[in-house]
Amino acid sequence: MTSAATIAGAVPEALSRGAGSELIVPMAVTVIGGVLVSTFLTLFVVPCFYELMSAFENHEHDAELKEALGLLGELPAEKTNGHPAPAHAPAR
Repeated sequence: MTSAATIAGAVPEALSRGAGSELIVPMAVTVIGGVLVSTFLTLFVVPCFYELMSAFENHEHDAELKEALGLLGELPAEKTNGHPAPAHAPAR
């Protein structure tokens, strides 16, 4: 939504033909192009890259992590053998 609003706000400057427009038009075109490129990168390229890099993720300590999260009450009820997770970490 923010990207669409930014592009919509820059379109009148990009299409202007009045006095001084030779300074405003290149800036508006650059803003529109930059917002379009950054939106494309954010919505498509970054998630795809993250998915590709997840193949290299290390799962060596997953069991220990699940145990620690269970002790802290961070796992949902179905992950803690049906018992509801505590609202806070137990005092020690």
